[in-house]
Amino acid sequence: MPEHYNITLTRGDSYSLAVRWTDAEDEPIDIDSARLQVRRSLTSSTTLLSLTDADDALDAGDNEVQIALGPELTADLVSGYYDLEVTRGYVVRTLISGRFIVERDVTHD
Repeated sequence: MPEHYNITLTRGDSYSLAVRWTDAEDEPIDIDSARLQVRRSLTSSTTLLSLTDADDALDAGDNEVQIALGPELTADLVSGYYDLEVTRGYVVRTLISGRFIVERDVTHD
C-alpha cells in the first residue's frame, strides 16, 4: 500500500521533494526507474503532468527519487491526484500517492 502524502504547491513556483525506498528493516532498495503522473481525478484518462526519470524534473538513483518541478512546469497546473511509481527489475511499486493541490498565486504576468 502506498504511503499517503498530499503535495501542495503554488502555481508558477518551484517545488522539490525527495522520496526514499526502503525495506521493512529500513534498508535501502535500489531504484531502476521512476514515473510520476498527475490526473484531474482518479479515473481520468487524461494526464495533467507525466514525468519519467528521463525528464530533468524527476531523478531516480540508488534508493531515492528527487522531484524538482520548475516554474515552467507548475505555471499551468491545476489540482488533481498523483502517484509516484518506482521499478526495480520486475518489481513495480507505488511509493506515495495523494492529492496534488495547486494554489493560485497573486504575483504573475
